[in-house]
Parts: sequence; C-alpha cells; structure tokens
Amino acid sequence: NPMPNVNAGANQQVCEGVSVILNGSGATSYQWNNDVSNGISFTPQTGVTLYSVVGTDANGCSNSDQLTVLVNELPFIYAGADQQLCVGNTVVLSANGTGPFTWSGGIVNGVGFIPSIGTSNYTVNVNDNNGCVNSDQLVLTVYENPEVSAGTDQIICEVESVVLSASGANSYEWSDNIENGIAFQPIPGVYQYAVIGYNQFACSDQDIVQVTVHPTVYGTDEQEACDSYTWIDGNQYTESNNSASWTLINVNGCDSIVTLDLSMNYQSDTVLYVSSLGTYKLNGYTYTEAGTYQQDTLTEFGCDSTITLNLNIDETGVSNLSSYGVSVYPNPFWSELTLLLEKPDPDLYIFLVDINGRKVFELNVLSVKNNFDLSFLEPGVYYLNIHQKDSILGRVKIIRR
Repeated sequence: NPMPNVNAGANQQVCEGVSVILNGSGATSYQWNNDVSNGISFTPQTGVTLYSVVGTDANGCSNSDQLTVLVNELPFIYAGADQQLCVGNTVVLSANGTGPFTWSGGIVNGVGFIPSIGTSNYTVNVNDNNGCVNSDQLVLTVYENPEVSAGTDQIICEVESVVLSASGANSYEWSDNIENGIAFQPIPGVYQYAVIGYNQFACSDQDIVQVTVHPTVYGTDEQEACDSYTWIDGNQYTESNNSASWTLINVNGCDSIVTLDLSMNYQSDTVLYVSSLGTYKLNGYTYTEAGTYQQDTLTEFGCDSTITLNLNIDETGVSNLSSYGVSVYPNPFWSELTLLLEKPDPDLYIFLVDINGRKVFELNVLSVKNNFDLSFLEPGVYYLNIHQKDSILGRVKIIRR
C-alpha cells in the first residue's frame, strides 16, 4: 500500500498569548509532538517552534510532515503608576514603551488634561509592526477641594485682640504667621489676611478676610479761664493744668483721649498809693481831689480787676516833715537814703511807691537815724509815705539818680 500524503499545514505566525490550531491532513489519524492534539487549540510559547505530525491511514500506513509556529512577543507598554489629585488640576498621562500609544477616553499621550471628580480607569494600547497589540491601565482618583471660609470682615480698636477662625477644611495656613483660632493684637491699619485650608486628601481652597484696626485718637483741649474752670471730667480746676485727661468714645466706637491744657488767670486786686500835683489820670479817668477811689476793669487776660486808688493831691515836701521831727536826705540820692527821727516811735513806719502807686519798699522805723539801701531801685521818681498807725504824716517825692 502506498504511504499516505500527510500535510501538517502551512507555517504560522501569531502574537504572544494568541492560541493556534494545528490540523493535519492526508490520513485518518494524527499524532503531534509537544503534546499538541490535532484540531485542538493551544497557546504556544514565544519564539519559533517546530511541530511534527505523523499521519496514519486506514491501511495502517504512516507518513509525517512538519511546520513552524512563530510567536512574536507583545510590544512593551507601561501606563504608569496610579495617580491621585485634586479637582481642577491638570494631569499628564505618558506611557512607556514603543509607541504610538492610544489612550481610552480620547486622552492624548503626554498632553495634559483636567479630569473630572471620581475614580476612573484609563487604558492605553500599542500596536507593533507585527500587528501585535498590548495594553496597560492605571487608576486616576480626583478628589473634591474643600470650601474654605476665612470668616466675616472685622473692625476693632487699637489694643484690642482679634481671632481669625477659618472653616470648611481640616487644617489651615494663615498669612503673617497667624494661627487659626488664636487671638493676636494688630497695630492700627487695614489688613487683608489670606488663609489656605486643606482637607484629608491635601486638596486646598483659600479665602481672604479684612481686619480694620482704628487707632486711639489723642487730642488737646486748650482752655483759658479766670480763677476756676470746670472741665468735661466734672472737676473744678483753680490752677493751670496740662496733665488731666479724659477718654471719650469717637464715631468709630474707639477711645479718644483728650488732655487738658489749661492756662489759669486770676482776678486782680491792686492798691495804689499816689501823690500827685493838681490832677491824676488812671485808665482814662481824671481825679482832681484827694481820696480813695475804686475802678472795676479787666486784666489783659479778660479777668476782673479791682484797683483801689489812695490819692493825695497835696504834695508834702521835706521841709514840711520837719514839723513832725522827720527829715530825709539826700534828695535826689544815688543809692542810700537817710531818715532822721527826733523821737523814735514803734508805731511809725514808711513805705515807698513808684509813680504808678505800686509799693516797692516798706519798713518800721525804730531808730533815730535810719539808713536805707535803695540801690535796687531803678532810676526815677518815687514817693516816700510816712505813716503813724492809720494816719499819714506826710509824703515826699524823692528821686533816685
């Protein structure tokens, strides 16, 4: 009997992981090497493998044939590690291997995009020149950002404290080293403080709050008064004062500290002793007779002023004092004036007034000879008045050279 014409079939080329079927022909039964069953699919290893088949016909005659199966390795591809990010951020998917690469979802390899919130699987494919296809995937998780609030704007006064407490996140970072929920004391001004809040996924949001700090206002209340003054503190002052202070509340609801600057003037009571020849004029008034007169006027500061004028019209000369046993010399004098008394009297006293009637010197006369050092007087005309108890013995005009 002739040998059967056994045919193993054509050589095959497949990609790694693809199953093949070997079907012999020309006989009635077939025996393949490598544990291959005729007509049954299997997955060959990568590389080139020689497969042989022995076919036997109905007469028991056998023949053989062979073929090769080339299994090409799949192209290498790596989608990258799984990623986690916050919404609104851009992510770039870049596969490793020999491209070109095709991503699911219309993603372009190496080009950034902004994914939506949630967990998504992204698959990347690659085709090689042998027509083999490989793929890989990664998981992209996108977390929501927190909604951070810095709080409402605040207005405070100087030396007051403020507390900034943000909400909506798990942790917070403030500008200017501010600690969330901890009081601090800013100086006067207008400030904007920024806060960044992070949730458990390290996603963030930020907000700004404005803090206005009104300063304490300082002012001076300048006042001028006569004799006494009652200020806003309710106290009555009788002397000049520049230290009293009072705190008011201004339109901003903050302190305004006022310091008093008080100049206190006083009413004036002046007594003049004047000897004049003929008439005497004072503050626009003319007096022609001796006597005691009173003028009510105002000082230069606007305070009440009372002037009591003791006027003597008849001038008494040195010679007329001799009848009282009194003599004065020299007249005019340079610095020293001598007063002689025939009979010293403890009730006798003298005083010296200037031409305006102001007393400049006074002394009780106890000795027979009394020397007075009047060098302190300015050159000019003065009146020496000699009194005994309440009686005026006489007046004499003297001249200091």
